Parts: sequence; structure tokens; C-alpha cells
Amino acid sequence: MRSASYLFAATQAGRWFSLASAADAEHVIVDTSAGKVRGFVNRGINTFKGIPYGASTAGKNRFMPPERMPAWSGTRDATAFGPTAPQATLPEGPAAGEDCLVLNVFTPGVGDRQKRPVMVWLHGGGFRSGSGSAPILDGTSLADTHDVVVVTLNHRLNVFGFTYLAEAAGADFASAAGVGMLDIVAALEWVRDNIERFGGDPNLVTIFGQSGGGRKVATLMSMPSANGLFHRAIVESGAVLRLTTPEDGQRATQMLLAELGMKTSQARELQNVSMVELAQAGARVIVAGRDGKKAAALAMKLGRGARGVALDVEDVAAIRAAVAALPRVDILMNCVGIQREQALADVTEETYDLVFRTNLKAAMFLAQAVARRQKRGGKQVHLLSVRAQLGLRGRGYSAYCSTKGGLAMLIRQHASELGRRGICVNGIAPTVVRTRMGAHWLKNPKTRAWLQERIPLGRVAEPADCVGAALFFCSPASDYVTGQVLYVDGGVTASQ
Repeated sequence: MRSASYLFAATQAGRWFSLASAADAEHVIVDTSAGKVRGFVNRGINTFKGIPYGASTAGKNRFMPPERMPAWSGTRDATAFGPTAPQATLPEGPAAGEDCLVLNVFTPGVGDRQKRPVMVWLHGGGFRSGSGSAPILDGTSLADTHDVVVVTLNHRLNVFGFTYLAEAAGADFASAAGVGMLDIVAALEWVRDNIERFGGDPNLVTIFGQSGGGRKVATLMSMPSANGLFHRAIVESGAVLRLTTPEDGQRATQMLLAELGMKTSQARELQNVSMVELAQAGARVIVAGRDGKKAAALAMKLGRGARGVALDVEDVAAIRAAVAALPRVDILMNCVGIQREQALADVTEETYDLVFRTNLKAAMFLAQAVARRQKRGGKQVHLLSVRAQLGLRGRGYSAYCSTKGGLAMLIRQHASELGRRGICVNGIAPTVVRTRMGAHWLKNPKTRAWLQERIPLGRVAEPADCVGAALFFCSPASDYVTGQVLYVDGGVTASQ
């Protein structure tokens, strides 16, 4: 854990010093097994970026185990990061490309016959996203502070790295499964064969990673092909006890083919689909709601990869069947909710039961069904209301407030239970939001003025305010946050 804290601190400090142009820096050349590479010196650390450890994965190499990088003549420039692995939404850094089997080396010395410990960082992102070239992963300070050689790398992700084609595409694709992990093995083989030339000890290699990177470390510990390629391992919040089964892999492949309008007999043709189209097809969003037409319309607005389905959230059997049909669920965003405004003296059993079934019972069984299809790194996010904590004087909100308050407690309980599996559960509790649902509050000028007067920030919430909170809870940035309710309320709860 200490090394991880230093990596974070080092990269935060190192970002600003790494802005100097490599063209203005002192250059250094190392002869690798495939040819010479030219790096540069940054703050006393020899830096090499974008060194290929494998051939391009495009065309006939897509979905296949990595091939060795052919040797080159002359000296290859290694002063800029290589392509990011294809993914639906690109992180900060270089553009995406299937020629993404590249690594970066940060070392205090080359050709000095020193055998420094080697630390190979595997990035997070849940096997779906991320990059070893992110600014926060700059290894300069870690290499300088601890006299170690730091290696970061890119490898295939999502459908490019983990599509299972052994059943659908025939014998030629018998090895087309988990090739993203085989990429990492190839990178470790490169380290074994070359790292001594960069001042490192090939017999003292530590692999380490956080979240999805931790899962990759744990997976490598069980892979025979990785035996002997590393000697120490650090799993930071990402242990894995069970990987995807062949059955789930087949189901995921069928869903991918269906998304692209292809049949099982056309599985081989996945190698010919454009990179962008394949990346987008691999990012699937299911929009579920009582009104299937409205769900489909929203899915159409979201674009490729989204599908709208009708789902009665009061029907537990329907919830379970719908979720069970999916090979896995990475993120649940539960926005289910209903309000029936009645004074306490007028609340009927029928009204309360309706609000309870919608606001609390549905959340309970959605969370249960999704948890069964989630793996470590999964996220569950529930939409509550500021009324989960605050009552509303003079209004008939008994059913609504009590069920939303119950949902806040449900979030805490589920976070406690699912935390051991690496699943994060959180909630977002906004005040009145400027949407069609909040229109009845805002159409009256007096009511709008009354609301704004009681909100310290002086305005009602915009949809973007809630979107920002949702993106945080759904991203790797919140991997260590669970059981929390974020009040997006302009300071209302703080002022009560």
C-alpha cells in the first residue's frame, strides 16, 4: 500500500514537471530486442514512452493472442505515448488505436549495470476502460524517490480484449478468449527480455494495480503462462476469486453479434467491423421503464448501444427475469420513484402501498437481481431526494419521505453487504430539479421564489448537477466510496 501512495503523490507532483517538451530534453538511446529506442531525460529520470511490446492487433490479429513486434532498423522515437486501447469513451491522453500494445519505462539509469527493482503498474477501469498513459500514472517521481524502474502499459480492453469466440467462430479462434490478459503476459515477457538494459532486475519484478488493475494482478497469479515472469504482487482493492465462465462468455458474444445485426455464423466477420463501431457496440445501456415506448425513445437519444425495454418495477419476477437475461451488469442507475401528495389524515393504505412498492421495494429487488450479475468493481447508484433527510412542513409527504428515507438506509446496508465483493452502493439526493417532474414546483412564481430563498446557492438544481454526481459514482474515481448519499441540494440540508 505504501508504494501506491507514493505513486499517487509522485504523479500528482510530477504532472507539472512533465510539461516540458521532450524535444528540448537530453536524449538517451537503449538497444532492445526489437531495435533501438530513443527516450529523454526528465528531472534526472530516463523516460521512454510508447515502446511496442507486440504487433498491431488490427485486422486478422483482432481477438487473437498477441504477436511479437517485428524488429525495426534505425532508432525508433520513444518520446510520446502510443495509442490508447479502443474504448467507448476515451480517457485523457492519446487517441485510440488497435496498435495499442505499448509500454512506458521510467528509470533512474540505463547501461549502469545496476539491478533495480522493477514495478509494473496495471491500470484500473474494470477490464473495460483506462490507460497506462494517463497523466496521474507518470512514474517519474516513484522511480526517482525509490530508485526503482517503473513500467506502465496499455493492453486490449472490453470487446477487443475479452470477447469469447472459441465456440462461435470455429477452431481458428480457439485461442480467442481473454487476449487482453495475454497482452499483459506479453508485456511481462518484454520486461524479462529487456528490462536489464534499462537498469532493472528481471528477477525482481513486482506487478501491482488498483481496482480493475488489482483484479488483473490476481488473475495473473493464477495464469500458468505468467509463471516466473513476476516475483511479487500487490493487489489494491481488486481481488478476484472467480472469472467469467465460458457460458457467460458465449452469451456476451451473442449479445454483441445481435447489437451489430449479425448472426452466429457471421462471428468471424467481427474482425472486419470498424474499430469505432465495435467499441460503441461493446458499451451497452439498457433503459427500462413501465412505458416501453418512452424507454425506447430515451434509448434512441442515447445513441448506439442503448436499448429500451418495458419493465414493471413492481413485479419482482419480471425484474429477476430481465436482469438474469444479461451476461453481466456493470452499473445500476436506479431512478425509480413516485410521489402521491396527501395529508397524513388522508393517506390511504392503497396510496402508501403504491409509493412503498415503487420507491423502496423495487429498489430492494433491483439491487438484489443486479448484484447477482455484478463482479468486483460493479456500481449501484440510487436516486433519492433531499426529503430522505428533511421533512416538508405543511405538505403531504408522509409516504414519499418515509420510503426515500428507507432507501437511504437500504443503501448503507447494501454497501455493507456487497463491499466484500467489491461492489459500491451509493445514492444521489437532489432538491427540486428543473425537469418536467419538477415543473409543478417552478411554474408558480411565488413557489419558485420561496424555493430559491431557502436554497443557500440561490437556485434550483439543473439536470447537469445530478449528472455530475452520477458520473462520479459510476466512474473509477469513486472506487473507495460506498454507503454514501450525496445531497445535490445547493446547501439545503446544511442550512437546516
